Amino acid sequence: MENAHNDRFKEALQASRKTAKEAYKESLFFADEVKYQVEELTRNIRVQTDALLREKDAENFSFFPVLSGIARKLEMQTSESMQDLRHSIELKKKHLNDFTVALFGRTKAGKSTIREALTCGDGGTIGMGAQRTTRDVREYHWNGLRLLDVPGFEAFKGDDDTAKAHDIIDQSDFILFLASDDSIQPGEFDHMVRLQEINKPFMILLNVKYNINNEAELKRFVRIPHKIFDNERLDEHQKHIRSYVKQHMNIPYVKIVNIHADAGFKSTQPAYEAYNADLWRLSNLDEVHNAISAEVQKRGKQRRLLTFYDSVIYFADTLEKMMFEEQLSIRTQAKFMVKKRKELSAFFDRFSSDGEGRINTACKKHFDRIKQWIPDFVDTNLGSSNIDNLLTSRLKEEQDVLKSKMEGELQSIVSELQEKLAEFTKQYQFDLELLETDPVEMNGLKKGQVGRIAKWGGVVVGGVSATAFILAQVGIANFWNPVGWIAMGVSAGAGLFSWLFGDWEEKKWNKAKHDAKEQLTRMIDDAHKKAVESYLGWFDRQIIRKGKKEMLGQVSVYINGLFGIANELKVFSSEIRLRKMNMNKKLFAKLLSFEGVNCTESQMIALSREQGRGTKIMVPNEWQMVGGIKTNIDIICGEQVHLFSDTPNITERICRALYPADVTPDMIQLSEVVESRQQEATITVPTREKGKLIGKKGINVRLASEITGVKLIIP
Repeated sequence: MENAHNDRFKEALQASRKTAKEAYKESLFFADEVKYQVEELTRNIRVQTDALLREKDAENFSFFPVLSGIARKLEMQTSESMQDLRHSIELKKKHLNDFTVALFGRTKAGKSTIREALTCGDGGTIGMGAQRTTRDVREYHWNGLRLLDVPGFEAFKGDDDTAKAHDIIDQSDFILFLASDDSIQPGEFDHMVRLQEINKPFMILLNVKYNINNEAELKRFVRIPHKIFDNERLDEHQKHIRSYVKQHMNIPYVKIVNIHADAGFKSTQPAYEAYNADLWRLSNLDEVHNAISAEVQKRGKQRRLLTFYDSVIYFADTLEKMMFEEQLSIRTQAKFMVKKRKELSAFFDRFSSDGEGRINTACKKHFDRIKQWIPDFVDTNLGSSNIDNLLTSRLKEEQDVLKSKMEGELQSIVSELQEKLAEFTKQYQFDLELLETDPVEMNGLKKGQVGRIAKWGGVVVGGVSATAFILAQVGIANFWNPVGWIAMGVSAGAGLFSWLFGDWEEKKWNKAKHDAKEQLTRMIDDAHKKAVESYLGWFDRQIIRKGKKEMLGQVSVYINGLFGIANELKVFSSEIRLRKMNMNKKLFAKLLSFEGVNCTESQMIALSREQGRGTKIMVPNEWQMVGGIKTNIDIICGEQVHLFSDTPNITERICRALYPADVTPDMIQLSEVVESRQQEATITVPTREKGKLIGKKGINVRLASEITGVKLIIP
């Protein structure tokens, strides 16, 4: 009987190896496809930013470094993500023939003791639970299995260590999660949640830490084991664990085995030869061995398949969400900049009006002063043979004074422009840093994904937009470059009175003083008008038109660049989503085939999945589904899997998609499609059905909405 059991175990291992090799090829093909998409994404973004560089005066385009910085950041993100994917696949490639079991738990829970017992070790690794890196992960082979003894939770204190722990779990097919009866901490179960995030199956070993280091205690243990394995006490521990798993992981049942790790280890040691058989039996490690053996025989192929497929699907899901969040962030910036462009345009309009007023006031003040001395000048000098020279000299002095004062006034106006633009820029940066990604979208990220996105260089988790991130590198002073394009040479006043002198010299001083005063005043008024026109023209050309046009032009190009990058990311995210769905279809087609259902991914009409939480699959209407198939896949995947038949009636399709909620067509009110908007359906159900309709954390209605393509509204 034992030989037959061993033969079935070996056959199951052999079958799982074949499955692993096929899954490896699919994973590699998937990685190559994603790599091509990543290269196309970076190439398209670079084409856009390079086109900006070829624009006229691109070297003065102060927004270009920001767009270029965003492009570099995205290249870094995608490059690191592809390295992670390749690393994950290559790790698994090294162990295609191995069904891998990882011992996972807190420090001093007894992992190394159990491993030493299972592999008949000498105890040399016991008590080394504080090791800190994956170099300290100990690998063994036991009864055809690959066994990993992983450092305790406390060892993984930083992001790098957490990533290493993720690698270990990622390459494992099954997890033995250890807890001990002496100190069960709520924090331990947080690590169980991580297992669910990457969809890893596990069982819990509850290690009884009764001391049998002296002979009296050992004999007592052998003689009255039920005193140590106190069912009432241990059942309470198990109840507590199962309650947490059900509440936080939505897993209705998890297998828990009470063990005594030290008894198992001592049973393999010569010093305890007289008690070997009893110690091994009482350790309960046979039940652990039998559970793993049963897992391999029943689901070995499925577990190996899931190790490869769920790993790349989890990767794709993370990359898709990261890029979708990035495009939302960038698109938010672009919309923000559209608003700021309007504000900037209004700012220039206000500044133009203020500047024109200052120029008019300054010119009027100067020419009013000139006209004040004209009567006295005429009275004093009319009839003098030297009056032309005196007038020319006086007007040249006035021209120099006007030129000096107006240059100072214009310099003051430009300085004020610089100051106000600097204030505008600071406020812009402050407002920009307050921009945050939609919290609803952020809640869609799992804990493990947030960590991975942070590792890949995403700024989503910080709530700070990419531009604000780049601004910190570029520097606020160089960002707008607000007056670098303004030529400060002010020559509008040069030669202002030259026409007047020549005309004056031709005049005959044979008229009355009154006529001379009026004629000279009119000429000064003309000079005043020409001076104002000249200075206002310069101000309009050099400050307002050029400044407003060039700066708003920069902003417009930047906005278009942001929208362009956001659109590329959105397309990329959609393509990754499609590839992820196809991988999910392949996965479930294979899982169904293992259950005896002849199915290909092309036969699946639609699929919607939140890994580790739930899956809905729409299949042809003529399919006949056996209830047991669904149950088996639920157990295998560790998530609720719902298969339902398609129907041309949209309300009936929605009803089927919303299972397990009891929804009938009369409870659904469809809204008409307006232009290209998504179709909506309002669903009104009895209060008792709302919980099932929505599902835990909204998963049922989300998946149903996605698979039907209809926005579902629950009032």
